[in-house]
Amino acid sequence: FYVISKGTVRISKGDKQIREIEKDSFFGELALLNKKNKRTATAIAVNNVTCYVIRKKEFMIIANDESISKILLKQIALQSDSVKLTELRMIRSLGHGKFGNVSLVHNGTNVYAIKAICRRDANIKKRIASYLIWERRIMLCLDHPFIVKMVCSMKNDQFVFLLIEFVNGICLKELLNAQ
Repeated sequence: FYVISKGTVRISKGDKQIREIEKDSFFGELALLNKKNKRTATAIAVNNVTCYVIRKKEFMIIANDESISKILLKQIALQSDSVKLTELRMIRSLGHGKFGNVSLVHNGTNVYAIKAICRRDANIKKRIASYLIWERRIMLCLDHPFIVKMVCSMKNDQFVFLLIEFVNGICLKELLNAQ
């Protein structure tokens, strides 16, 4: 189990970059919690990286603490790239974002927010497509407890979807407009 003290680490699966993580982020928990001790991703140092290392024996003692295991299980759920669009069931609409609708969905195990952006509109208005690409890139790089995490992106013939951690509360835009 590794905790980044300094630097940036890129996490990827095969040729697909999942995210970049920095100071105070961690990785390696899945391999230790997986009964088969199988790695699920590759971590590569982007620059000069220093990590704290916790060996499996000590990690398992720490992971058995209920509050720590809750954090780890939530982190694991937000790293799952195996969520399929067909598995998601709508709970309710959460509202309308700048470029699409946001809904509350679940896959039977976890609850997420999902943003749906019309592909036709994005293609007509190139600015939307550019914005969407940058939003996806930035959200994949963010890994901080005070920032919602993007789980993955998906698409079908009509929409591009951003599957995001659901945090119940007020939208930042609404909060800023209320001031």
